[in-house]
Amino acid sequence: EKKRTEQHLKENEALYHQMFEQSPQPMFIFDRETLAFLEVNEAAVRHYGFSTEAFRTMTLENLLLPEDAFMVKQNSLENGAFTSPERIWRMRKKNGKVIYVAMTTHAVSYYNRPALHAMVKDLTDWLKAEEELRKSEEKYRNFFENDNVSIVLVDPDSLEIVDANPAAVAFYGWPREHFLAMRLDQIVDLPAAELKVDLSRACRRECSRFSHRN
Repeated sequence: EKKRTEQHLKENEALYHQMFEQSPQPMFIFDRETLAFLEVNEAAVRHYGFSTEAFRTMTLENLLLPEDAFMVKQNSLENGAFTSPERIWRMRKKNGKVIYVAMTTHAVSYYNRPALHAMVKDLTDWLKAEEELRKSEEKYRNFFENDNVSIVLVDPDSLEIVDANPAAVAFYGWPREHFLAMRLDQIVDLPAAELKVDLSRACRRECSRFSHRN
């Protein structure tokens, strides 16, 4: 029975190690107290650019930017320095590129040594796209609000007015709250069916200019 139990444990360890090594997600195991790397998988080696041998001479602090490494020193692991799902860490690859990662950890025993198993998700491209989108939206909003030309956003299916800039509100003369509760066919002297056809053509980019009587 003891031999069967030991064999079962060995098989489980081999399976876990295989899953760890073959995972496409960067993973590493580091000492809970010293933060020294104990194991890294191939995905982490590829992602960060350090060899397995180099990783084993490093600690987690070597990957973190100095400011984040300082925060690690100021926060004990018991207080959740690495376990907050909302926490984003800044790290540096071997080539010097700074990346932003979400790191999820859980406690493990590594040959009777208290350790943490970390799974890393690189958020750099996603955060960059978010920032570019934010800047684009801010640029559009500034243009929308400050342009002297009347701009009205309309739902092409319901003809409901979704938004209007100050120039449009001033041009049509209704209070903003009342104006945003109206439909396009209420401010344009054209039948709703005809307006929907025109807007449908505009959505298909078949035309971009229309004439109407307000």
